Amino acid sequence: MFNLNRTIFKNLILGNSPNEFFDQAFMSSLKSVFYKVGTQSLKDKNFPIQINLEVSRSCNYDCPFCARKEAPEGMHIPFDLAKKVILEANDYGPTTFALHMWGEPLMNPEWPKIVRFIHDQPVAHGTTMTTNGYLLNKTNINKVFESGLSQLIISLHTFDEEEYKLRVGKDIKLEKVLENLRELSKHPEAKSLTKIIRLFSTKNEPENNPTLIKEFEALGYYIENEVYDNSANFIEGWSEVKVKSERYPCYHPFLTLTVTVQGDVTICCVDANHSLKIGNAFEENIHNLWTGEKLKKMQLEHMTGKFTSLCEICKGCDTWADKPDIFFDFQKK
Repeated sequence: MFNLNRTIFKNLILGNSPNEFFDQAFMSSLKSVFYKVGTQSLKDKNFPIQINLEVSRSCNYDCPFCARKEAPEGMHIPFDLAKKVILEANDYGPTTFALHMWGEPLMNPEWPKIVRFIHDQPVAHGTTMTTNGYLLNKTNINKVFESGLSQLIISLHTFDEEEYKLRVGKDIKLEKVLENLRELSKHPEAKSLTKIIRLFSTKNEPENNPTLIKEFEALGYYIENEVYDNSANFIEGWSEVKVKSERYPCYHPFLTLTVTVQGDVTICCVDANHSLKIGNAFEENIHNLWTGEKLKKMQLEHMTGKFTSLCEICKGCDTWADKPDIFFDFQKK
């Protein structure tokens, strides 16, 4: 039962729950003792519960809201690096591997090998991958199921054809992506995969097309509605996050780490220029970085809200405000 509860809480906190109605109902009672106690049970002093692997920094889109251009250049994560991190995770229990950061993961030809390796381990790790869906051809669709991927998130942004072109920064037909998603739903094993279409609201966004929403829900997709943030203050003019009057700690430094294509380990998945780097996975173990003094100092700054040069980019970030407060007030003192 504990493992089941742990999974439920993890999905809700990290935004991986496919049940939007349950998310909304649950998030409306963030201050409940039940929620915060459950969340605190996820904190592991020895290893993060989720590791974001930047499978690729290459991308076939040029989205204006993305801070990828602010990040150091790089192509794909080396398989040996991913393997090193995955094998270490085996020593600390089930870990969720999120295959995304700044690039399109399907551009890495070794992505199926990485996912398959994760699921071939003796520990029941989970996998979630975020893609723009353009490369979800029949070949990649088959690889999705052959690899054992747990969850696929399609960052669609909008169902409006012209608005879509503006948001992806290229003259790409939305219908091509939608046809890929329809094809995915026809696969014999489609029901074994959690499939999420992620939409984002903007100031000029027309009403979402109810016909398409109804169609894709019938095809087994869950529809998520998100808002754009400012990606650690790298992107201006896109954020629609409603910042609270009183800042609370961002949960990322307490639950997750990100490993970039260069092997840099940062506490934040929107840290484009690796300002929050705590080490390098080529040279050090994740456990040592997770239990190290630098991360502890960063966590303290988030708990107190007193940011030094160590967490400089966190000062202007609004990503935290779109996430739940996972701490009790007495823990922040």
